[in-house]
Amino acid sequence: MDKVKTIDNVIENIKDGMVVMIGGFMGVGTPEFIIDAMIGKNVKYLTIIANDSSFPNKGLGRLIVNKQVKKIITSHIELNPETGKQMNSGELGFKSGKGFFEWSKEDIDKSNKELREYLIKVIYNK
Repeated sequence: MDKVKTIDNVIENIKDGMVVMIGGFMGVGTPEFIIDAMIGKNVKYLTIIANDSSFPNKGLGRLIVNKQVKKIITSHIELNPETGKQMNSGELGFKSGKGFFEWSKEDIDKSNKELREYLIKVIYNK
């Protein structure tokens, strides 16, 4: 088996609904040519495993903006507001580094409330 692949070899094997691990950090080191090919092929319903969801106009963030990602497994999403928007609307499922479990909108709301209460307690010593 030849270990060197062309982009055509790679993209012909990426199908709707696949789990794809994508390298990079904040879009740096992300294989943009593969992202370009995935966008061009319009592959959808992807589960992406990545360090972060990049920026809306860079790296895998472009797949999220195009709504080609169904679920993301990541450590954080703060850099890409579109990820948070789709997550909060229920369009995008995700697993985070906090135990790798599914977060529903209710889970997110509860966690945000607990965080706010904790921060108020710490900041205002209440």
